[in-house]
Amino acid sequence: MPTIWFAKDGVRPHTQQGNGITITQTEAQEIFSGNELHYVGDEAPNIRPDTPSKHPTNVVIQLEVGEPTSKIFPLVGFYIIQNATPEHVEQCIIKIRKSG
Repeated sequence: MPTIWFAKDGVRPHTQQGNGITITQTEAQEIFSGNELHYVGDEAPNIRPDTPSKHPTNVVIQLEVGEPTSKIFPLVGFYIIQNATPEHVEQCIIKIRKSG
């Protein structure tokens, strides 16, 4: 199952905070269907390493080896979700899980 990470701008490993949030492929489809996803490879990305941020501003999805791929996540590894904020994604998860 995909894992959502909220990441700060900067250089790894200083960009990830806390535990990731595991979501289903169905939840991922519902949350990110309107967003542009950029596959960045099999290692967590450095995001804007020259301009670190104090708080998470990015949404990163991880699909681990052995997990099923899908239309939205065709490759194992990490994706940066464009035009998504941690706050918006958290609200979407809460809304989906309350209604389901």
